[in-house]
Amino acid sequence: MNIETIAIGIKRMGWDEFRESDMWKTIAGLVKCEAGYKCSLCGSTERLEAHHNTYENHGYEWLYWRHDLVCLCRECHERFHKNHPVSHRPSIDTAEQKRREHEEISRAINNEKYE
Repeated sequence: MNIETIAIGIKRMGWDEFRESDMWKTIAGLVKCEAGYKCSLCGSTERLEAHHNTYENHGYEWLYWRHDLVCLCRECHERFHKNHPVSHRPSIDTAEQKRREHEEISRAINNEKYE
């Protein structure tokens, strides 16, 4: 299974289905651990969630979680989305750019396996 196959499978899921997946739960756990189990905005340790800084890497969270996800408490997360409504779909140009980047990463990973 390659990077693109995994991403396609993730993107075919509905948003709620993805958030309930074992993959997302694992990634969200890593985000919370990396943040010291504290909200990155207010420092709360209650009701923590992983927040996407951008949805441009949706499908590739497992590659970009350190750069693209942040730990927020539910209150800060809801406040953020209330003040900054977003679409879960990246633009076509952004998606094409990301596809090229992922192909390069995939080639690099495959090359490392055989060196």
